[in-house]
Amino acid sequence: MSEPGALRWRHDAALLTVVVIWGVNFPLMKDAVSWLDPLVFHALRFTLSVALLGVLGWRERVRLEVPGPPLSRSNLVRLIISGLLGHLAYQVFFILGLERTTSGTSALLVATAPLWTAVFGHASRVEALRPAALAGVVIGFLGAVQLVVTGPAPLDGSSSVVGNTLTLGAALGWAVYTVLNRPLLKAASPTWLAFTSMLVALVPLWLVALPRWDAAQLSAAPARVWWVLVYSGLFSSGVAYVLWNVGIRGVGPSQTAVYTYLVPVLALIGGWALLGEPIGIGQLLAGAAIVWGMALMRRARDAEGSAPGQVREQA
Repeated sequence: MSEPGALRWRHDAALLTVVVIWGVNFPLMKDAVSWLDPLVFHALRFTLSVALLGVLGWRERVRLEVPGPPLSRSNLVRLIISGLLGHLAYQVFFILGLERTTSGTSALLVATAPLWTAVFGHASRVEALRPAALAGVVIGFLGAVQLVVTGPAPLDGSSSVVGNTLTLGAALGWAVYTVLNRPLLKAASPTWLAFTSMLVALVPLWLVALPRWDAAQLSAAPARVWWVLVYSGLFSSGVAYVLWNVGIRGVGPSQTAVYTYLVPVLALIGGWALLGEPIGIGQLLAGAAIVWGMALMRRARDAEGSAPGQVREQA
């Protein structure tokens, strides 16, 4: 095998590893929040993520001499707002939504974030949507609506509409965060920007979680919950983030984006295999519409030569 082929294989292997880490993370977290309060669980995992990204960001700035954004007043305000939307609101909505829906449905709805990013970017005149891209957004939107209304109920038999709506709200919050951060990404590395914006949300997140802290519940949680906490906090938000950037540098953002379509597929399979969650025909059709819509939008934007959007953090 030639060296270019070997390098491509390594990049593909890195991206497939990310897909597995992110896809499996959904059913694992779903199981964990059945034992721990979801906001307490998330505050713990989020703290691990912030610590790891802080180390990675420090390495970039000090050892690799990658600069941070100039902290003008406008940039500081933008950073605070985007941090509260992209990490506090997004994570609270996501984790409460995951508690109330299936892990597969949650993954599919989170995967719609690029669609809403395109819509908000168009509305704010950051990036125009051409007819072909708009068609992809409409198809993905219809799939998301179908999933919110008709998605399969959790195993406890409760309605999934509230959970689906919360999860869709999380995807919308992440989309606004992505659009707000685009000017900052021109002057800073994604790692350092992710760390600083997450740091903004860390204290408010703990203020929300502390009233729900229950020492008895923590002590009663099985050992696997703590393994999931470490896996989700360090691997899903840290190791996967590094591997994803390696993939982008190796094969380019357009080809890398294709791998994101595999994440909800693996989450669906993982939810079925690990938790016994049902996979309905309506869920598959809605998921196909979402993935198709994202593929159409991505193809249209690549044809226009648009700059790729910010890589989203996976739950």
